[in-house]
Amino acid sequence: MSADASLAFRLVGGLGNQLFIYAAGVAVTRYNGYQLELDRSALDTAPARSFELDAFRHFGTVLPPKWRPNWLAKLRTIHSTADPTPIRNYDPGLWRALPGDAPFGYFQTWRYAETIRTDLQGQLSDLTHPSDWFRRESELLQSRGTVIGIHMRRGDYEISSVKAHHGLLREAYFRSALQLAMERVNSETVFLFSDDVRYAEHVGKSLSARCHVVRPTAESRPLESLLLMASTQSQILSNSSFSWWGSWISRCEGPRVAPFPWYPSAKYSDEDLIPTHWERHESLFQ
Repeated sequence: MSADASLAFRLVGGLGNQLFIYAAGVAVTRYNGYQLELDRSALDTAPARSFELDAFRHFGTVLPPKWRPNWLAKLRTIHSTADPTPIRNYDPGLWRALPGDAPFGYFQTWRYAETIRTDLQGQLSDLTHPSDWFRRESELLQSRGTVIGIHMRRGDYEISSVKAHHGLLREAYFRSALQLAMERVNSETVFLFSDDVRYAEHVGKSLSARCHVVRPTAESRPLESLLLMASTQSQILSNSSFSWWGSWISRCEGPRVAPFPWYPSAKYSDEDLIPTHWERHESLFQ
């Protein structure tokens, strides 16, 4: 294989989605002996989105802003026709991608990432510029002993059209899932993670546990909150890619509790998304 043979993966979404795409890119290019290229052009024009992979020492070459692939032509090995529909979950055809292809999708599955799990855990922990806030929160978390992490995804999930697709979990789901985790790890100490701090404070007051609401500062990158979540001994997930990664990279042995179903509609499957050893708990959608 030529030393300059490469695949370009287009990054979209927030940190969780970018990590799914990155993991698929690293796994597939390593398998084939290709170079990994990261196309951030969609992020540069998307409101409220940023390139997040520079928070750690990642593999791959970030393509210049004006780089654009011929998407329809380059999808030939991934789909039987030139269909620009993104790959949502696992597609075994991705392993057969040819040099110069530009795979397009979200790749939300454990199957690509699992082949490089140890390397990914090490990479994501190797922050380029850890903030003082992250150091303080890490020390606080370590001082609390056995901690349960809860991630509550809000933000754009509260928009009607987004809620219809993703679903917004009710407070009752987190209370019920917490009871399961508390019994397993024998702890009443909880760190609450959310993109809506006020909501986290509200929920924290109603939980039968000692709660600390994580409040990232402006200097902190999203990856730092994800690493804090991964440092807890048990994680309770929202139906969010951020939640998924905060649990998947964790080296702790406590239960990982994910909502079932992940989506409110039976149209979408989470068959390849949730590892079989994770706990599933009934989703209670609003």
